[in-house]
Formats: sequence, C-alpha cells, structure tokens
Amino acid sequence: MAAQTLPTLKSFDLEPLLGLPAVLRLTGAELSALVATTHTNPQSGTDLANACMQMFYVFMALGQDAAALDMQGHALKLQKFYRIAAAPNPRIHLLALMAPGNMLDNTPLDFVVEGSSISLTLAYLDVHAEASGLFPGPLPEHDVLFVAIGESENTAHCYGAWHPA
Repeated sequence: MAAQTLPTLKSFDLEPLLGLPAVLRLTGAELSALVATTHTNPQSGTDLANACMQMFYVFMALGQDAAALDMQGHALKLQKFYRIAAAPNPRIHLLALMAPGNMLDNTPLDFVVEGSSISLTLAYLDVHAEASGLFPGPLPEHDVLFVAIGESENTAHCYGAWHPA
C-alpha cells in the first residue's frame, strides 16, 4: 500500500447553508420560501451543488430520506465542501470529515455547534475511492478537524482504507 500524504490547506469561499436544526425550526411559510429561493435557476456548479445540498436538509427535515439522499448524491457529484450557516465572526473554525449518507451515518455536528461562535465546514470523503483518494483535494483552513463519520456498513470502507487489516 502506498504511503498516504496529508492534504494541503486552502481558503474556500463557501456560501452557507441552513443546517438541519435551522430547517426544523422553520414555519411552513418559511420552509416554502426557502424551497422557492433554493430552486431559483442556479447558474454555476457551486450554486447548483448548494441548492441540492440545501434540499437534502429540507427533505431530511420532512422525513423523506430517499429524496434527501438523492439530492445529496447530486450535490456531492458537483462539490465536496459545504459550510453550515453560523454566527458572524466565529472564534473557532471546525472542519468535519463526513461520509455520504443520512443523518445516522455522521455525527450531527450542526446540532452541537448551533448558536455558538463555531463555524462548521463539512468535507465529504469519497468512501468508494482507494485510500489515497479519500480526501477531496486541499482541505479548507480550520482550527479543529473532527472525524464525524460514524461506524456503519455505508462507511466501513473509510475506516478500512485508513487502517487496513
């Protein structure tokens, strides 16, 4: 097995998304407005990726897991990094390594950091890649890195690639 190299760090300008806790608090009218603004004809790949990932959270909040995972799949084909909306001027920048999947496949850090001075950036790993290709390229700058990937059938390949038998 080839030696792994650590990914480099890079500044990213990511448009923030409403995480699941914020989406769950929306009234019916607010949720309708969010869906309407999310579906306004995104022009770039980043806009479309953000729209798909935002709809992932909307569908998760509505209990429509299959539609949510479909939206997440579309989003991750376009982009691997997403930022959850946070308070202005965060004191800590948290980067979470995530695996594609529903809310049970990863630690729900958006619930943990909500209302704090912590910014949360999600970096989705390619769980089907070889160990050398797990990381999605240069990682966003951060103060703390958290492996949020839970142990499940969907994510076993990540752990196997990091620690081969």
